[in-house]
Amino acid sequence: TSANLHDGSPPTTCQEAVRQLGDSVSMYIDSGPAAGKPTTLVDFTGIEPKIIRQGALSPAVVSERYG
Repeated sequence: TSANLHDGSPPTTCQEAVRQLGDSVSMYIDSGPAAGKPTTLVDFTGIEPKIIRQGALSPAVVSERYG
């Protein structure tokens, strides 16, 4: 569920991804509807990890594992 534009809602189907991303993606593979929460995105380029988008992993888990 990470195939979305910045601040866009995560698509749960291939058709939603196509509508959101269009021709910016060269190939789409439809494996059925996505289940579960979106991916947590973490920026590791600084001294401390920074959550860019909270998803399946909570801030506490990210801090425990990587902080």
